[in-house]
Amino acid sequence: MSLPLGTCPDTSYFTAAGIPGVDSCTPCAIKDALTEDNVGDFTSPLTASNFLTSYNCIAQPAGTFTTDLITGLPKDYPLYPPMVTTTYVGLNDFFAAATTAGDVVAVACYADTTYQTVANYLYVTRIDTAADNFKCLTCKWYGVHAVTPSACKCSTDTAWAIPPKDIMEGLPATTTAEQALTGACVMYSFDVCAGCGQNRVNSGFIMGRLQFAITNANGKTSVTRFVTPSPTASTTSSSLDMYLSFIAPPPAVTPAQFSSFTTVAGPSTTPFTYGDTWSASVNTGPVKISSPPYKVPPTESANGLYVAIRLTVGGKMCF
Repeated sequence: MSLPLGTCPDTSYFTAAGIPGVDSCTPCAIKDALTEDNVGDFTSPLTASNFLTSYNCIAQPAGTFTTDLITGLPKDYPLYPPMVTTTYVGLNDFFAAATTAGDVVAVACYADTTYQTVANYLYVTRIDTAADNFKCLTCKWYGVHAVTPSACKCSTDTAWAIPPKDIMEGLPATTTAEQALTGACVMYSFDVCAGCGQNRVNSGFIMGRLQFAITNANGKTSVTRFVTPSPTASTTSSSLDMYLSFIAPPPAVTPAQFSSFTTVAGPSTTPFTYGDTWSASVNTGPVKISSPPYKVPPTESANGLYVAIRLTVGGKMCF
């Protein structure tokens, strides 16, 4: 496979190069082409080190690296082995070899020199030298891509508003009942947890947060804002089901029946994303989803206000 400039390969090629955890949502950042100005430029033993430095990649070296005490020049060069075993012992060999279009290597870039946490991966593929590169038609060209598998998840899960993660992590694993939020606040923050069965946050991921504000004295109306859980998060929700009532959700009620108990206005468009808001109000009086109907009092009881909110993940969640 020879990629044209500005193109990311199918993610199966990343997997074949040894990059783990790749799926169809994995971000691929296209870097500029790496090109020789003159034939043999990339045979220098420092090519790999210079390449990694230019892409801010802290790769784990193998072997020894020593310098001449008099000249200060390297005597032994560090090897940066590819993710999978190839004919190239290290990046230096790959750049120096007579590679052909389609030859690839991948290397892990770490957060620091403890080499414990991978920041991303560099995927380097030999591409065809441009036919109009008349200065050097036989110089080697490479395409470089930065791949970050853990940055995004493919998901169409539903996501429920829950008390903040640190509160939920302190509850027993079998807890599925309503959770009381104490205090006299009129503004509450909820995490929106996707794929979190039985409210176990470690089994899923936080796809957003909600700022829930009570807008009148007895809690009959509210406004909710969907906000990002991190500066780099990105996703949408194609649906909104909200329960706001002075009685607990009946045992058999489904999210599709929430609208019988609650009137929701907004968001203005669907799908919606961070920054969008909606308002809700309690439907009082008899609510008929079964026989006999449920009687919702006109004002808040001693038990307080009951809230449940469900969103969806718009196919891709990036952190």
